[in-house]
Amino acid sequence: MNFLISLFFITVMFFKMVESDITKAYMEYFNAQNDKVEKPKKKCTCDSGKTKQGLSARVGIDNCVEITLYTKSNVEGVIISEELTEGFDPDKKTVLLIHGWASTGHHHYVQIARTFAEKKDMNALVVGWHSLAYNCYYAAASATHCIGKYIATVMVQIVDTLGADPDDFHIIGHSLGAHIAGYAGDFFKDMHRERIGRITGLDPAKPYFTVVSFLKALIKGDAEFVVVVHSCIDNVLGTDRVLGDVDIFVNGGSCSSHPQCEGRGLIGTPTCAHYVPVALIEYSINNGPLKMKNCGTNEAYEECTGDESQFSYDQPKDGTAGLYYLKMDASVKLNGLD
Repeated sequence: MNFLISLFFITVMFFKMVESDITKAYMEYFNAQNDKVEKPKKKCTCDSGKTKQGLSARVGIDNCVEITLYTKSNVEGVIISEELTEGFDPDKKTVLLIHGWASTGHHHYVQIARTFAEKKDMNALVVGWHSLAYNCYYAAASATHCIGKYIATVMVQIVDTLGADPDDFHIIGHSLGAHIAGYAGDFFKDMHRERIGRITGLDPAKPYFTVVSFLKALIKGDAEFVVVVHSCIDNVLGTDRVLGDVDIFVNGGSCSSHPQCEGRGLIGTPTCAHYVPVALIEYSINNGPLKMKNCGTNEAYEECTGDESQFSYDQPKDGTAGLYYLKMDASVKLNGLD
């Protein structure tokens, strides 16, 4: 028994040491993004509750999380909340876009939301949490639960008061935003006893979301259908864990395998690769789907004999479960990687 206890503590300490090294490396990414990110006017914090029962969706995040609605008739956007849902059409499908750490819901996310609104005639929501995202990585990661609960609270209000169908909700989150999406789906299920339609996780963040962790990663079951797109699994940025009903590895998932990111240096190449799935979402709306094959994670695309399929933002739910290799060459022109 004493041996098992000692082994347990040694294992915990090992993972803590590894995650400490990962966090230091991740801070290099944070500093590299410093000039690109709009600085918040104030620091924001979440409540300190660690359990679902102890969380308050509003404590500490007023004016720190903004959800902006874009529609075909209003591409300038309007802030919505659980008290204010004017302009939301419950008869249309809804997409929610959530940015990651050291980023904002401005610029490219607004562009993608407007594309969804205008080309697909959807309610397109951008969740801006940059006042929390621009804390140190640990603080930002620790805030994912209360941001997710706030999003779930807004979705529940839209469903209960406007009659929207939960199956029409699709949350798309990048990096830490992918795990926020998971919390939002999980909290919605607890509040409403029903799941939202789908979640797409774009290169979900790795540090503090490993198997041995106090934070909940996005997982299959957080929505009726969960798709995870991996693009930088051999660095500290994205996870290599299989998390969804469908897990897609872009060019095998390696940070160095994307021709759109070549020549950007030791930090620039993986940070570009980490953002590739966000750009792929926009590409799929504007240009249609990309080819992929049902493969194991270590198979080369040319050697894979699995069934061919297609990647799109609205991945078909039926008959597509498993691991996929998405082939993307230099002819695919992606926006937002600069």
